[in-house]
Amino acid sequence: MSDIASIYKNNSTGNFINIKLIGSDKNKNAIGSKVKIFTNKTKQYQELYTNRGYQSSVTNVLNFGLGQEEEQKKIEVVWDNGLVSTVENTKANQTVEFDIKDALTTVPAVVKVNNNFTKINPTQLGINFTHQENIFNDFSKQVLLPQKLSQQGPALSVGDVNKDGLDDFYVGGAQGQSGKLYLQNRSGKFDVSVQADFEKDKSFEDNGSLFFDANNDGYLDLYVTSGGYELAENSPLLQDRLYLNDKKGKLIKSALPKMLSNTKAVKAIDFDNDGDLDLAIGGHCIPGKYPLVSQSYFLRNDKGIFKDVTATVAPEFSKIGIVNDFIFSDYDNDGAKDLIVVGEWMPITVLKNTKGQFKTINTPQFKNTEGWWNTVSEVDIDKDGDLDYFFGNLGGNNKFHPSVDKPLHIYGNNFDNNSTYDMVLSKLYKTNLVPVRGKECSTQQNSFVSKKMPTFKSFATSSLADIYGEKELKASYHKQVYQFKSGYALKNGKGSFTFKELPNTAQIGPTMSFVFADVNKDGFQDVIGVGGIYESEVETIRYDSNIGYILIGDSKGNLKPYKDINFYNGENAKQMKKIQIKGKQHLLIANNNALVSLFSISK
Repeated sequence: MSDIASIYKNNSTGNFINIKLIGSDKNKNAIGSKVKIFTNKTKQYQELYTNRGYQSSVTNVLNFGLGQEEEQKKIEVVWDNGLVSTVENTKANQTVEFDIKDALTTVPAVVKVNNNFTKINPTQLGINFTHQENIFNDFSKQVLLPQKLSQQGPALSVGDVNKDGLDDFYVGGAQGQSGKLYLQNRSGKFDVSVQADFEKDKSFEDNGSLFFDANNDGYLDLYVTSGGYELAENSPLLQDRLYLNDKKGKLIKSALPKMLSNTKAVKAIDFDNDGDLDLAIGGHCIPGKYPLVSQSYFLRNDKGIFKDVTATVAPEFSKIGIVNDFIFSDYDNDGAKDLIVVGEWMPITVLKNTKGQFKTINTPQFKNTEGWWNTVSEVDIDKDGDLDYFFGNLGGNNKFHPSVDKPLHIYGNNFDNNSTYDMVLSKLYKTNLVPVRGKECSTQQNSFVSKKMPTFKSFATSSLADIYGEKELKASYHKQVYQFKSGYALKNGKGSFTFKELPNTAQIGPTMSFVFADVNKDGFQDVIGVGGIYESEVETIRYDSNIGYILIGDSKGNLKPYKDINFYNGENAKQMKKIQIKGKQHLLIANNNALVSLFSISK
């Protein structure tokens, strides 16, 4: 309000087409008209409305970005009175004018609608679990956090728990809410399996989970990772949990080594080749001390008894970073499963497995991939016989836009020597590093800021070193990120990859989880991605644009956006799994602070 008007130049170098509409005498600007653009690769649609909020307006000329495409196969205008105007084979980079006087009495073009998904109300199948996030203000610990860290769940795992040939699933609870085990019955519905030990442990927050056979009895057991940013650094509520299947329908809590670490991802592998499944558990961040790293673990399974062997098997994994996800995969085709790790403020990292010992190796194709990675998955996307890798990041739709030349920095230290750990985000402005956040919130975190910089102008014209001190910054925990776009790596040969960014459809929001399925039935696996971070700090606004995307694969590893009007998940999605229900493939999505979502995929 009452500010000076600003003009922002569009520096895009891609092709475009502008549409100018001349309406009737009673609607000169043709308000309410609908315009569709058809090219060889895409379809776009806009409605003409110039109002954009209080005392705001936009031009009545519609602009469509075309990227590298130089021609439109067809432009269609549906006027406010229902008449239609069309023009075909139009060159890009011009303004095309339509007059309602030239419109024809016809019907709009019928566009083929993809309909491969059906959204299902989970409550109709007996699934009534609603994740109920406990209320906690992470910013009371660290004002300058980019987003809350207490909303990592819910955990989600799928498996046949009771060995009846049907998929069951576990969904984790927030602090104060027990997780639930849902068993599928022959009718394709689900029954809640009451588990006394789950209820006893409802004070724990379930960040991640895994079904695996811990004691080689042929039945799936359950491992649940524990976390919570509201907890003290060494709280007993950070202890992970193992529940053994008694073969009679009960999951009974069993012993684990003492592990008071804020953990998230967990995976099983027989790294010592003794016939039973061992575990790796990824540490996240220390509660209240972001971006400091929690302990990660390797646990060896000795006939059902787990022992911490991190120091001897994978010492570099112990403090590798803020781990969000990892997979065991034969990265270099030598017959041994290596470890690929992703997380926040860290690059895509590979630990090579050499006779059960895991050590970090140099991977040039993953150089400068430091990001806020959320997930990693493997699939042979191009059907060439080897596995390719998909990596979910924050996405390109953010205010930071880091690069190798202009990374986003984080510094962690107790700058004011009080009881709280401080962190500050920074970016390059002209030739100096400056704070990302403003004077007011920076002062809330460190009161000395206001004393050193008494005016907003003095703060705005100061570098990060002016505010926090050169010596203090050099002594700080320091990390930086270079990219936030999600991507994938196509395997070319033994340990050789081509890394590519995912299409823009996959960049509009965070990708927290991938699944792969042949959606369009062409014989190639396609990519399905979901994710949200609704818990960002208020100056950033929440990352809620990813309502679910589909990318169609082919024999060359190319990915093409694919729209299915029924695949829409407008929730804060954290996990997604495939699940067979009554013999049909479905997608089960675990949403933070909401009901789970369920979609069937057509055969």
